Amino acid sequence: MPHKFMLTVILALAVFSAVLAVSCADDSDEDGADADDDTEDGDKPPAFTEVLEAIAVGDVVYRYVEGNWEVVDAIPSGALPWYSVDFRNADDGWAGARGVLYRYDGTEWTLSQPGLTNQAIIERVRMTSGGVWALANEETGHGSILRLNAEGAWDVTRLDDVFGGGEHRAKDFVVGSAEAATVLVTTDRSARLIRFGGEEPETTALYDFDPLNWLTFNALVARSDGRLIVGGRLNNGVARQGVIWAEDEEGAFAPMAIAPADCVLEDVVRFRRIDERLYMLGMCTRSVMYVLEGETWTKIDLPDNKGVLWRVNDLDFVDEQTGWAVGYSDSRNLPLLLLRDPGGWQQAEPPADDAGAVLYGVAVWPADGDHTGDDDLADDDTGDDDTGDDDTGDDDDDDTGDDDDDDDDTGDDDTSDDDTDDDDTDE
Repeated sequence: MPHKFMLTVILALAVFSAVLAVSCADDSDEDGADADDDTEDGDKPPAFTEVLEAIAVGDVVYRYVEGNWEVVDAIPSGALPWYSVDFRNADDGWAGARGVLYRYDGTEWTLSQPGLTNQAIIERVRMTSGGVWALANEETGHGSILRLNAEGAWDVTRLDDVFGGGEHRAKDFVVGSAEAATVLVTTDRSARLIRFGGEEPETTALYDFDPLNWLTFNALVARSDGRLIVGGRLNNGVARQGVIWAEDEEGAFAPMAIAPADCVLEDVVRFRRIDERLYMLGMCTRSVMYVLEGETWTKIDLPDNKGVLWRVNDLDFVDEQTGWAVGYSDSRNLPLLLLRDPGGWQQAEPPADDAGAVLYGVAVWPADGDHTGDDDLADDDTGDDDTGDDDTGDDDDDDTGDDDDDDDDTGDDDTSDDDTDDDDTDE
């Protein structure tokens, strides 16, 4: 009898463990992130991520091919760091550096000079059908908007020429075509939208300056119907508070709701849209990520071993559930690579021991074709809602700590974060 009783207990425990394991696996898929995911410690991501390829740039350059990250060594001497990147496919891409850009044709990188000084950091680059747009800023402002014309030369709009003296930064843009784009510009504690595409650029003020409560906008994105969303922070001399404004059907902007989280959102620094799904990168002593659910921004759980002062600088997707985010992990003093797949977010291992290296930009595309879905006006894709997969959940992302600079997009050289227009430096 004792043996029979023990056998019954063992069988019962085995059944309970199996049920528990299935339950935990299901919860992980629904929540979009699981702090105990095996890949969090750097194991190879699942094989189905081979459906996409990617490139990550910064102090180093990595390529993601057939489910693995690899170091790219064939970079022109002295070219790095690169601060921005965009690829249409494996054989067609651009990267932005200090004062210059580099074009990739599938075989080699070629220098492209738009006529800027090496103090100007190319913080954004975006390819569109038949053209390329880019944004550059010096540490003291003096921003420029770049467009590659049909003759293969760069048309440069210097914000000093548009607005006169002062500090002017080209913060973000949405691109409609080789000739049309809307650019978010901050100048003297105000923000404007410059629309290209007509005979002359049109400028619209986003708000009237209030010396007691002024706004700094850093990020711009377009919904699939073309309506714009801008994000940044409210400055009142006491504390910073992240703000997001959405454009209505009449062209007016109004605040959007941001769900409370374990730390107060202090700043919005980057958006990314893929089809109908919108992501946001922000700061609250560290990097945080939100997703738009309905008309409310809700914080996403991410793997919890990134460190205390970790930061995510960029993200890109091939569909609503598959993409990469990159940055820096201070706990490991290594580049940060975060994979988004249908099971949620997981952390991947860098391909080399590049201590202290920061990744500033990432671009992804389907392994068998071109990247077509993005956050620009040219993308008219519409679809259903955000699929059944939820990215949100309770905040298991407990890293806390003081961030010496509330710049989220920066690396060790603090020249590349675009979330400020006062004395902070850009991405």
